Amino acid sequence: MTEQIEDDFWAEERARAAAERGRQADPSACGTCRGNVEAGGQVEHDVCAQRALLLPAPDAPGYELITGMTEEEVRALPARFHIPVFVEPVRAWVCAVCWGDGWSTRWPCKTATEQGLNVFTAEDYAESRAKRETAELAAYRALDLGDVKGRVSASCDNPEHPTWLRAKDDDRGCPWCTIAELEEQRERRRLRLIALQNDALNIRGSLSPADEDRKVPFPLGETLTPAVDWLIARVAELETELARAQRPSYSNRHVWSVWREDQPIHAFYATIEDAWQGSIDCWEEDEPVCPDYSWRPDGGRLELVVGGEAGGVYISRHDVFGTLGPALPWAHAMTDDDLHLFLDDLVSAAIDRWRSDPNVPDRDILANIEKVCSNWQTPGQGYRSDEDTAGDAP
Repeated sequence: MTEQIEDDFWAEERARAAAERGRQADPSACGTCRGNVEAGGQVEHDVCAQRALLLPAPDAPGYELITGMTEEEVRALPARFHIPVFVEPVRAWVCAVCWGDGWSTRWPCKTATEQGLNVFTAEDYAESRAKRETAELAAYRALDLGDVKGRVSASCDNPEHPTWLRAKDDDRGCPWCTIAELEEQRERRRLRLIALQNDALNIRGSLSPADEDRKVPFPLGETLTPAVDWLIARVAELETELARAQRPSYSNRHVWSVWREDQPIHAFYATIEDAWQGSIDCWEEDEPVCPDYSWRPDGGRLELVVGGEAGGVYISRHDVFGTLGPALPWAHAMTDDDLHLFLDDLVSAAIDRWRSDPNVPDRDILANIEKVCSNWQTPGQGYRSDEDTAGDAP
């Protein structure tokens, strides 16, 4: 029974509160709702009811001042400046001061979170101040009525502003100067919001241009923070890869290997140019020939690109350590007689180098020298005396 009485009581209280709700119209309310409130009724539309007020601190820095400040400086501003501002294009609450060229901070920012209640004026103090301002407004209205008792005249440096009356202990400045300053501040804030909105739209256009692929691997949401975080991580990743590719080598000699995933190394090469051709040869062993080959960095390696697509054939560079051995180790193993004959053949192969009629191309001479080396190096040719079967030299 008691519970039923309590339920009925709170049901009546909720109904009474709903009946009293919406009896103050917002300055932006429509004519119908303003008329209803003036007649003692409720607003017809919820959006026309008086909303909570979000006022900036009277000494908050303007747009021009914040533009010239660093990120550290704006974050160090007093807590009362770190209030939320709603940015319509991205539909997000951002900090009124934690922003700069190309960046903004979702509210609550770090300063607002750390300072907590220091960001806004307490409700009870705001109410008392509102009552004081109401009394002051009544005092100003009394001035309009010509009530000069206990008041003195005051004026400002602007000759266009009239003289006004104030209490002897009232040290406030010129009301007209204050109004002009507030209007300028409001205009600065409006321009700042427009600039933030334009920046957000430009960033969206850069990240997701029309008729082009997105620059980030996911759709843009209500805020741009995920895209910015991804870009920062991607830049750090690319800088790491660049530093790895540009690291100083511990050896002035290298070889290049060509290989596929999960397969033995295709071949080793002495120059990167040979490795490029080797990667193409490796591809064409199992795949059709393509007229368009290129290579792109892939971590610490190069990947063959075939017709604009990844080919899965890689080139890796390896440092070569150790002391260089003899270029012709098999020649060092020859007997003195064989070595003498081998050098004679080399001289004979190279003698055409000095002929002018007919002129023998250098590459033909190189081929003759290589043939001599091959004949003396390969067993079974019958040149060396240490072979079991010696043939006649040509």
